[in-house]
Amino acid sequence: MAAKTGIDGKPHRFLTFQEQLSKIEIKFSRQDGSLNRFAENAEAKSGSHFVDARQQWRETNLSQDYSDFCRDVYSLTGDHTLLVLNQKAVIDILIRYLTKHDSLAHEPLLDLTIQLARDLRSDFYNHFPAVVRALFEVVSPSDKQS
Repeated sequence: MAAKTGIDGKPHRFLTFQEQLSKIEIKFSRQDGSLNRFAENAEAKSGSHFVDARQQWRETNLSQDYSDFCRDVYSLTGDHTLLVLNQKAVIDILIRYLTKHDSLAHEPLLDLTIQLARDLRSDFYNHFPAVVRALFEVVSPSDKQS
């Protein structure tokens, strides 16, 4: 029995739906045990949400406190790897500047706290109590306006 030939003269073999599906390759990118989402990858240009946010706030907040903070953490946070390696020192510096009263850097520092938590993921839980205590100092009941 002769094999069926297609339009181009090559032998054509019928593939079942299961065989067609098995030919499809899907590659997943994994980082830190979880699947990356397209939005998260597109968001972090340097590989660190903290570094990107620090640079963005550097352009919009020119206060002395924020400039000093950036100078103190610059060598510790060049990329995501350095940030994870120096997380304790970065959090200590962040808390020191967060607890300064009447600072014009509170808004960017609060945003950087969120970005740091995004970068550190489960490692941030170790530092969570200290960060919350610092946040309570910033938003003390005596500062509330009626």
